[in-house]
Amino acid sequence: MWVKDGNSFINVERVTPDNTLLNVYLYDFDANQRLLATRHAKKGTYKSGNEWRLTDVVSTRFEGGRTVVESVPEIDWTSVLTPSLLAVLLLAPEKMSATDLYRYVDHLKSSKQQSGRYEVALWTKLIYPFSVALMMVLALPFAHFQSRVTSVGAKIFTGILLGLAFFLMGRFFSALGTLNNWTPFVSAALPTLLFTVVAAGMIWRAERR
Repeated sequence: MWVKDGNSFINVERVTPDNTLLNVYLYDFDANQRLLATRHAKKGTYKSGNEWRLTDVVSTRFEGGRTVVESVPEIDWTSVLTPSLLAVLLLAPEKMSATDLYRYVDHLKSSKQQSGRYEVALWTKLIYPFSVALMMVLALPFAHFQSRVTSVGAKIFTGILLGLAFFLMGRFFSALGTLNNWTPFVSAALPTLLFTVVAAGMIWRAERR
C-alpha cells in the first residue's frame, strides 16, 4: 500500500486487523523531488489522532556526499494515516459508502494523487437511484406484450439479460473511463444514458403496436 503525505511517500507492506503496520517504509523528498532520507520500521502501532509509534527504526539520511545511517528502538510519527483511512484503502471503491468515497477523493485531490477510479465509483453511487427508476421504466414494455406472442418465461429471461447487460456495461465503462481519463461523470452515467435510449425505443415500439 502506497500513500502520499506532503513531500513524503509511505509504503506499508502489511496491515493487521488491529491496525498494526508491518514493515513501514518512508521516503522523504524536498520540493525539487530529491531524496533526502529513508526510514524503515518493522512495526507501527496506532496511538491517537494522527500519531503512531514506530519500533525498530533504521533511518538513512543523505547529506551532501555523505550517507548517515542511524538505528533507534522507537520513534513517534505523525502521518495522514488513521485507522479510518486504512479501512478505506483496504476496500474496493465499489464497496465503499458514498460518504467515505467523497472524503477519500478529497484526500487524493489535496495530495495531488490520481482519484479517477474513486470519482467514477462515487458518481456511480449517486446515479444508482436513477438507474433503479430506469430499470422500472425498462420493464414497462414487457407488460404490453401479449402472452400469446411472448411467454412469461421469455419475458423474465429477457429482463434478466437486460439487467445483466446493464451491470456489465457499468463495470466496462468504469474501467474504460479510468484507463482513458474520461470525465468521471461521463464514465458513470454513460450506461444509464444508453439504456434510457433503449427504454424509450422499446416503449415507442410497444405503443406503435
